[in-house]
Amino acid sequence: GISLGRQDIELRPYYILLYQHLTVALHQQGMVPIFFHHDQTAELPERAGAAILLGETSEDARPTLLEGAGVPFVRIGNPGRGFSVAPDDAQGFYEMTRHLIAQGRRQLAFVGGELEVPGPHSRLEGYRRALDEAGLAEQLISLPHRFSSDSLTSYRYLNRALAQITTGQALPFDALVCATDELALGCVAALEDREIDVPRQVAVSGFDDLPALASGLTTIRQDIAAIAAMSVELLGEALASKAPRHVSLPVTLVMRETA
Repeated sequence: GISLGRQDIELRPYYILLYQHLTVALHQQGMVPIFFHHDQTAELPERAGAAILLGETSEDARPTLLEGAGVPFVRIGNPGRGFSVAPDDAQGFYEMTRHLIAQGRRQLAFVGGELEVPGPHSRLEGYRRALDEAGLAEQLISLPHRFSSDSLTSYRYLNRALAQITTGQALPFDALVCATDELALGCVAALEDREIDVPRQVAVSGFDDLPALASGLTTIRQDIAAIAAMSVELLGEALASKAPRHVSLPVTLVMRETA
């Protein structure tokens, strides 16, 4: 069973790509994937012998439900209960933020979704660590969750914020460190529509290095195929009742036109 998170995450290009790799990796091990929306979690123990959980949140009840039903599972996300795998995004954002600071950027804003909601924000933690080391102040641009694309959400939010800046007034940031490629692309479009030069006036970076989206974007690449393969490997260990472990996979900075 591949169990989706609460917020329509299946619409994101990242998850579409992850599903494709998971399907291939599962079939190679003789397993058949069955997809479950978040509100179908209660059906999972009746229809699947194991599970991979996506889009986990701090109040997520799925691990408790599956443990109670005796269903082995793997989480794609931060270390926590049971088996899990994730990219080392905290280190990636630390290195990207340091790179931008080395370029001379001093007003770096982090752009992410619902940053005020309690829970693990590992990408934000990497950004903060680099700022702390440089003695710089953080700026947070927290976007609300919308049932539209992340790119449209960030475009509309940033475009409205830029409209409040009067002629001749300095921009409040010289770099935008975005939690995903989709958010970064929306920010680039909003800046360009306001005739703000990217990257001369404002650098923009993303995360994922999605093949269809990030062709010109400075970003942090995660190996989605490796994450899918490791998820299936850990699922085999869970089915064999081995000791739970977390696997953190390395990421790579990719420098392109936007920073």
